[in-house]
Amino acid sequence: SYVSCHDNHTLWDKLTITTGDEAERRKQNKLSAAIYMSCQGRVFIYSGEEYLRTKNGEHNTFNMPIGLNKMDWELTEKNKDMVSFYKELIGLRKEMTGLCDKSKTAKDNITTFVKEEGLLGVKVINKATELIKPLYEEVLIIFNSNKAERTVTLPEGKYKILLHTVKIGNGDADIVVSEKINIEGTTALFLGKM
Repeated sequence: SYVSCHDNHTLWDKLTITTGDEAERRKQNKLSAAIYMSCQGRVFIYSGEEYLRTKNGEHNTFNMPIGLNKMDWELTEKNKDMVSFYKELIGLRKEMTGLCDKSKTAKDNITTFVKEEGLLGVKVINKATELIKPLYEEVLIIFNSNKAERTVTLPEGKYKILLHTVKIGNGDADIVVSEKINIEGTTALFLGKM
């Protein structure tokens, strides 16, 4: 699963072509990463995606100057919020054994609990392995690609916010929800069942 690679536009360049507003592009970048990093199977991250790497809109740069293809490490400082988000997302994925299961029954680890226009909610079952004992045996992931906020009815139980592509107030740590939750437009939300 991936959204950009060396052969074509970077993710940031793709978003720049389609979306003028930088704040909206940042939200789209986080949503894109959340979607492909929560797919079952292997994940491919193009180097620099986490700090909004750009090739200045060029898609095929194999014969372009090295300055266009180089890693611009100054962008890591400029976009450290994005780098932190990717680190959190990768750390959370490592905990979600349901996404890394290679058995014939792997598809049973993921079920859909909401599917509407621009809105998808899935439940991931995480089982202990020889190497990992997940902190949360059940994780809900909600994607809202709509521009507007949506209200989602949650499966029964109490859920802790694990990761949100947009921070609420001083962060989401220790926020517990049940029954329903509002999810802002162009965002993703990960919830761990308590």
